[in-house]
Amino acid sequence: MKEFLNARIKCLQAFFCFDGSNSIWMAILLSRGLVYAIWYATEAYQIGHTEFDRWDSKLYLSIIKNGYAYGQNTANTIVFFPLFPMSFSWLHAWTGGELLYIGMGISFLFFIVGVFALYHYCKESWGESVAELATILMIFNPMTIFFMAAYTESLFFFLLMISLLAMQSKRWVLASFTIGLLAVTRITGGLFFPLLGYELYRNRQGLRQTLGCLLLAGVPLCAFLTFQWREFHTPFAFIIGQKIGWWYEPSAFPWEGLWSNILDLPKDIVYKVNLGAILLSCWALGMGWRKGGVRLWIFTALVLLVVLSRLHQLSTVRYLLSIPMIYIVAAQWLQQKTVFYRMMALVVSSGCMIFFAQCFLLEKRMF
Repeated sequence: MKEFLNARIKCLQAFFCFDGSNSIWMAILLSRGLVYAIWYATEAYQIGHTEFDRWDSKLYLSIIKNGYAYGQNTANTIVFFPLFPMSFSWLHAWTGGELLYIGMGISFLFFIVGVFALYHYCKESWGESVAELATILMIFNPMTIFFMAAYTESLFFFLLMISLLAMQSKRWVLASFTIGLLAVTRITGGLFFPLLGYELYRNRQGLRQTLGCLLLAGVPLCAFLTFQWREFHTPFAFIIGQKIGWWYEPSAFPWEGLWSNILDLPKDIVYKVNLGAILLSCWALGMGWRKGGVRLWIFTALVLLVVLSRLHQLSTVRYLLSIPMIYIVAAQWLQQKTVFYRMMALVVSSGCMIFFAQCFLLEKRMF
């Protein structure tokens, strides 16, 4: 038993890099420290009233307190998938702590585990130096504030990286389980289903195992659809809720969504930010799947298509800049450049991180 525990401790030490470089831990502490410093300075110098429970955070808290809402004259919180509010609802029931801080704490923990999963995923495919740089870029990504607040970003990122690690090591049951959870975390999680099928086919798994894995992955989403059917008499309440309460216009072709965003550029800086995220994702995809791995390349391409298939570009920058594909490709590109380029990339990314964090805290719509 003692040998077993020692082996598990060594595994944890290796996973979280306690026996190696401290640069990742330093990056985590520095990035979080910068955001909290901005929060403190904004309050201390009375620049404005700052809060971490902005926009979707308030609605997640409402789901936990009052349950899902659906209908013509309500907030239609059914559009939010259930795993994230369920996770800190359970923890709240166990600890009795403040809901907002529990949500922020869960986001912080999931992000840390996801970051080290990203490091090991990249290390296996592209080496230690690329893995370290990609991980640090991810830590300082412009959307960092959403990985600190009570939002789904951290949970989704964690499940995404565990799914990729499981597929990389050909642990199909674990991959199916985490992909199933992805599908009930955010709407883009369902895009992993065809990717799982592709991986099972590519690795020549038998028909029985392929069907079994796909069925396992589909169980959580089927449970959510069944819940909606029982509560609201339609299994697609989350889709109807978006149309009647979230300013989502009918679906469009991807080029129509892109053109709509371009036409709206003079109206608001939000559309300029969205276009920047779209172009950055296109650059990462254009570098080729060898740079980011075929799994992430396919997933990023599918998310980009989904985002562009809407005329109302809500949350575009959040969806695209939360995917590690961009940072993996950027790390490989920067590895071929001088240290100056790497430092400038970190400075620019950190500057964007601070700017967007303050916009979020002051409830300035930039996303």
